[in-house]
Amino acid sequence: MGPIPASRSLADEYGPAGIHVTHVTIDGSLLNPDVYERGGDVNKAAYIDPTAAAETCYHLVEQPDRARTFNSTSTRPNARPHGE
Repeated sequence: MGPIPASRSLADEYGPAGIHVTHVTIDGSLLNPDVYERGGDVNKAAYIDPTAAAETCYHLVEQPDRARTFNSTSTRPNARPHGE
């Protein structure tokens, strides 16, 4: 069983008990300090801002019980064409 079906199964099992299970796909590389350590120019637009990704995930934690998201849309940098 892959990660999405496994997390869906956990959501179905534990959701009625008030436990929110979700699946988040971070579709790209996070702009972490190690990116700058490699040297050279860094194209920030090609990376996902880690603070923004964390805020997106935190939003899932704060969702009301009656309006929970299971499968977050992919978090990706804007440098990619829409719909890629």
